Amino acid sequence: MGDYAESEPETKAVVNTINKFKENIKIYISFHSYGGYWLTSWAHTTDLPQNYLELNSIGVHALNGIREQNEWARYSLGTASQVLYIAGGTSMDWARLKAGIPYAYTVELRGKGFIEEKTNIIPIGNEMWSAMKEIAVNQDDWSNSAVSFREDFKHPL
Repeated sequence: MGDYAESEPETKAVVNTINKFKENIKIYISFHSYGGYWLTSWAHTTDLPQNYLELNSIGVHALNGIREQNEWARYSLGTASQVLYIAGGTSMDWARLKAGIPYAYTVELRGKGFIEEKTNIIPIGNEMWSAMKEIAVNQDDWSNSAVSFREDFKHPL
């Protein structure tokens, strides 16, 4: 929270770094605690972005990766504004609209609060690592809207 957009030094550093390398960045993921959500654009409106099917496809790959790591882990997938609520000023929407990064997400890590129990940190980290690997390995499928959850994993929406 600053006085105006990009007023804080940490935010300026992130913005400058992303802008410097944005031609090489395909995907932006902002991790938060907590809730168990894999959120796509948009947060600021209930309209769907033009590439929603691709965003959803990548999200499905990520959730499949999480499920491979921990079959009991549950994450809901969908737009931030429809799964949670409309929110302005999210870094996910900034990454898509201002930096031009085609695939932007906010991940609300599973857990029971903002400060997670020590015993859950490594399992949650392993889930995210598995999700990142699944996204990277399957990047050729990103534009394939026919990608679906594995049979034992039902779509939460």
